[in-house]
Amino acid sequence: MPAIKHFNFAQVIGDGAIGSLICAGMETAQLPYGRKTRSTMPVTTLETYHNKPIQLASDRGNCQRLTADDLLVLPIKVHQLNTALDECESALHPNTTVMLLQNGMGGEEIVSQRLPQQPLVIATTSHGAYKDNNRVKHTGLGETKIGSNNIDAGHWKATAALQLLNLCIGPARWESNMTHALWSKLAVNAVINPLTALNDIPNGELTQNKYRNEIELLCTEIASVMHSQNIHVSTRELVDNCLNVAAATAKNFSSMHQDVAHKRKTEIDAINGFIVSTAQKKGIDVPINALLVQKIKAR
Repeated sequence: MPAIKHFNFAQVIGDGAIGSLICAGMETAQLPYGRKTRSTMPVTTLETYHNKPIQLASDRGNCQRLTADDLLVLPIKVHQLNTALDECESALHPNTTVMLLQNGMGGEEIVSQRLPQQPLVIATTSHGAYKDNNRVKHTGLGETKIGSNNIDAGHWKATAALQLLNLCIGPARWESNMTHALWSKLAVNAVINPLTALNDIPNGELTQNKYRNEIELLCTEIASVMHSQNIHVSTRELVDNCLNVAAATAKNFSSMHQDVAHKRKTEIDAINGFIVSTAQKKGIDVPINALLVQKIKAR
């Protein structure tokens, strides 16, 4: 049986929580990788779920020139994508694989427009982690789904991407319907991110009864929009999923909570804003989602 082929090198852009988690996995597995950050205080250490500190490779500053057998990892926010691609596009081989991991929606469209011929895999994870200055803490175990619209599941690049994620943020599995997976993740983020940010609480606090009515109303709106996209889920299913994720990442502060706390631009346009814009196209009223967008932007 032939040996499984792996990527020669992985270039990770940014040093956010999930990107750092991936780097820590590659550090532990002794896989070659590099980081490109623009942070004034880049992450140097990741503390694992079991409280083990892992020192991450120093920031290499610029994108290395990548070959057809390398991987570019983009675990960054939608509004950061164009800038990142401006800085890295010239370093890519036409067949360099690109991996996109995001909370919101719209990133695949940006990458596909900018790099239409590039092999592209999309991943979404329910692992919890948060950044605190130059450290990242892995706060909740989860699973990762990965898929692609232009790479066949049997291609070595798909297998290599899946195995890398299994090592770093596993268990990971190949998902034939990533649209469903991305909408399911979006629904969770559309509840947990703005509510934790506006109430200044960690994720686990959302399991309290006082938030239940708002969560149910939000999920009712989201389920209606998902139905318009031929994704048929019940409000109850969405509520249960949100509460399960909140409980599993109870100590975690959501990325939007951290962005609001540190006066950074949030992903609200790519999360609840995406739900609002999709709803408008379908003539669906989503007043609670719209109100959350307004409140977050006012912070």
